[in-house]
Amino acid sequence: MPFTYQLQMGDQIEIITQKQPNPSRDWLNPNLGYVTTSRGRSKIHAWFRKQDRDKNILAGRQILDDELEHLGISLKDAEKHLLPRYNFNELDELLAAIGGGDIRLNQMVNFLQAQFNKPSAAEQDAAALKQLQQKTYTPQNRTKDNGRVVVEGVGNLMHHIARCCQPIPGDEIVGFITQGRGISVHRADCDQLAELQSHAPAHRRCGMGRKLLGGLLAGGQGGGERSQRFTARYHYHPRQ
Repeated sequence: MPFTYQLQMGDQIEIITQKQPNPSRDWLNPNLGYVTTSRGRSKIHAWFRKQDRDKNILAGRQILDDELEHLGISLKDAEKHLLPRYNFNELDELLAAIGGGDIRLNQMVNFLQAQFNKPSAAEQDAAALKQLQQKTYTPQNRTKDNGRVVVEGVGNLMHHIARCCQPIPGDEIVGFITQGRGISVHRADCDQLAELQSHAPAHRRCGMGRKLLGGLLAGGQGGGERSQRFTARYHYHPRQ
């Protein structure tokens, strides 16, 4: 009698069970007619998902442990970065995705390397201050930085004009070291400086080119009679 036989009134059957019963994937084939209700199919799908998930978690943990050992990163530290990166709430979800191949391993490794090899905020601030202190002034500083704010003693220093006050050539300016954007250049009478000026100042001489294009300083001469020069103050402003 085939497994798909439909029982009739009066039929007697014997059900033989296994010690460790488990469904077959063939049961999900609608052409075979093993399971006819949506509830039954859902139960079988859930069983296979659980079996696959458990295997993927074990495989994912082994993969992740091997990579973290190579990178010298603890699982606890990696978890703090990887869970939000891949929008998971639990470690098992992450491990299942790794074991199931849903996460590309090389991308995950590159992400971890970027997170743990980058300098800290304090190290970045110290490097910015060291750049200002160690570079020496040469005549090239004036000609090479045409049309930009020039801090004497420092060449090729990244800076940007503050949007809040938009200083123009001839204005007295104050510069503040920012994180990742170089010196932020403000007018000395800018309303935003009240809090920033509470930090200890250091002094430099600055120059600015004469032309203003598209809201940014451009053109002009970096030195000589054609440039306007004025005293500016810059403040080292470390993050808290």
